[in-house]
Formats: sequence, C-alpha cells, structure tokens
Amino acid sequence: MRTHDPFARIVVGLDRSVASETALRQAVALAEKHRGAIVAVHVSDSPTPAIVPVPSKGGPPPFDPRPLLRSLDAERREVFDTLSQLVEHYAVPVWMEIATDGAASGILDAARRWRATSIAVGTHARSGIARFAVGSVAEDVLRRATVPVIVTRANSVRRSVRRVLVGVDAAEHSHSITEFALALAHEHDVALRFCTAIDTSSEPDSGVDASFGTTLLSGQRTEALATLDMARYEAARRGIRLETEIAEGDEADVTLCEIARRIDADAIVVGKHQRGDLEWLFLGGTADALIRRADCPVMVVPTRLARALHSVRERRTVSA
Repeated sequence: MRTHDPFARIVVGLDRSVASETALRQAVALAEKHRGAIVAVHVSDSPTPAIVPVPSKGGPPPFDPRPLLRSLDAERREVFDTLSQLVEHYAVPVWMEIATDGAASGILDAARRWRATSIAVGTHARSGIARFAVGSVAEDVLRRATVPVIVTRANSVRRSVRRVLVGVDAAEHSHSITEFALALAHEHDVALRFCTAIDTSSEPDSGVDASFGTTLLSGQRTEALATLDMARYEAARRGIRLETEIAEGDEADVTLCEIARRIDADAIVVGKHQRGDLEWLFLGGTADALIRRADCPVMVVPTRLARALHSVRERRTVSA
C-alpha cells in the first residue's frame, strides 16, 4: 500500500447524518479516481463488533456477507443498506466495520488497525454563526489523528484532485508540510500552488510610530518569501513544477478561499502543529473559518506525519 498516499485507504465515520454522507461521497469518489479503498466505520451500542464486505463494482466480496448480515439488528442493517446503495456504482473496494467504542475513538482506532492513509469527515456551514464548530466528533478526530483528515463541506464534493492549494506560513513545520504536498504531486501528478497569506488587518496603536507597522509587514513578507523559496528548492530537487504566491488580506481564511476559487483548486492542504501536548491547526482560530468557507475539501496534515515523510526522503537522498 502507498502509505504516503492519502487516497490509498480512507476511513470514514458512518452514521445517518448529512455530514457523514458528505464525507462518504467524497471519500468514495477520491478512492475510485485514485485507486484506493474505503473502510466505513459505524459506531454502535451493540456489544458485538463486526466487519462486513460491501458489494460494489470494485470486485466480488472475499466471502458471502449474507449470514453475517442476518445477525445484525435492524439499525445496523439499515446503515449497511444505505452504505450499499451509496457505493454500488463505484469501482472501489469497500468494507463496513461496526465498532463498539466511542464515536471518535472508534474511528481513530479503526484507522490505526486498518493502517489508513487518511480519515474523511464531513461538515456543514451554520449561517449566522461567526465561529464555525466542526462538531465534537469531527473536532476530536482532527485533534487526535495521526494521518491526514479530509474535511468536506456539503455541496463541496470533488470527483478528483488535479490542482491543490497549499497554505503555509513561516513556522518551522511548514517545511515538512512541503514534503507531504510534493509526495501528493508525485503520486497523482497534481498541480501545486503554495501560498503564504499575510494578515494586514493588524494596525499599530495610535501611540506607536507608524513605521513600526511598515517594518512588521516587511518582516512578514521577508519570512513568507523565504518559506516559498524553500518550497521551490525542494520541488526542483524532485523535478516538480511549483507555483507560489504571497497574498495579503484582512483575513487569512478569506484570502486562501479566494485563491482556491481563482485557480479552481480541488483541495486545500494545511497543517497542524504542536502546542504543548496537543496538535492543532496551523492557522489557529482561522482554521474553523477556512473549513466553513472553502468550496473544496480541506486536507489537514499532522506535522508528525509530514516530518516522517521528510525524514524518509532525506535518508533516501543520503543513501543514493
């Protein structure tokens, strides 16, 4: 299995919500286009776990699931039937796992045991609420996941990934996020545009010399340029063409979304970095708004994964 490929084996949390269906539709479309597989995890109150192959155009199941299906209660059989209807026309292998742990823990545990290369979750924007909350389960998955999490908003499902916008900042971890994006480009021949969004909304206090604000903004531009220069250097080492852009605006999430629309991006890639004992999104408070606003899936990449890919690449370079 292509362990650096986020579409090789996607785990999806499955219930009967619209967000769950959105995540499943996105995951199945990407898995079919990019030759992957799906594991749909349904967390049940039943004390008996089960793993069932789901019929699809991906080939006949490895065993007859009917005896096992007859043992399921009505609720779990209904979830299986709904899943079957959603995937029956896709040429992708699909499994359904019935877990007995908590919702987020069940999804994360399944991702570990199945050696998932990504997790898919769905969200929906709530109009009138300034700060978008992705929901307790999805938020817990985002916080604890050790593989990329593909977050898709309703009506933003994409059939394939051809062009990707990569949001980076001047933090140290952005160099390792570059490795993930370049691996994605190499595996699927996607076009990459790296962007650093500079927030120009912060104005110095009236008592502060106006030149301070100019100096601060100039420093941000210098750091952004250095970050993008490093990305171009790493891309050139691998023979990958890379577009870069420094964008300025009042809100980083709005800026990134506008660029994604302009270039017709199929996905936005961002990272999350270490804060104490936890990891969270590299854009901080604006990440929620990015997920809410984006017209395409947002792929959130754990820094520890990106660093591992970077280390593997460096070892290969040294031994070559």
